[in-house]
Amino acid sequence: AMTYEVLKRRLQRGREEGVLPQLLLIDGGKGQLRIALEVLRELGIEDVDCLSIAKQRPPAAEEDRLFLPRAKDPLPLKDRRPSTLLLKRIRDEAHRFALSYHRRLRGKERLASVLDRIPGIGEAKKLALLRHFGGVKGLREASEEELTRVPGIGPRLAARIRRHLQEVEP
Repeated sequence: AMTYEVLKRRLQRGREEGVLPQLLLIDGGKGQLRIALEVLRELGIEDVDCLSIAKQRPPAAEEDRLFLPRAKDPLPLKDRRPSTLLLKRIRDEAHRFALSYHRRLRGKERLASVLDRIPGIGEAKKLALLRHFGGVKGLREASEEELTRVPGIGPRLAARIRRHLQEVEP
């Protein structure tokens, strides 16, 4: 469902702006390719090629496979031609980008949930605390006295921050 939604939004926007890709390279197997082809068909887009690349199962096989729309079986990608390596590099970069994006999101959610629940801590004080201590880890290790060295953090607020950080799991 996620692949369908992302592709549909991307292709609708591209069609409206007149900037459709020439090729969709989907990370996944036959199922993801089928979803991409369905979106293209639903939107009436015919001039965009589509293929998908997936790792062989089990993963230990280390052989990638290329799925083409009208091919019954996937093509094994075991050679070292520049075109094969380029496809693999694109897929790996997409993985790296997606992972770092989701890690950043989770980090922000965790950070927000820890500091945003402390009464008296707004955006400015939150940023000042994080900058001063280099992140949540440094903040957790700070004493009340060290907390008061941050502009805008008095003794009562420092005590509240310490209490809250001790109650919340790291």
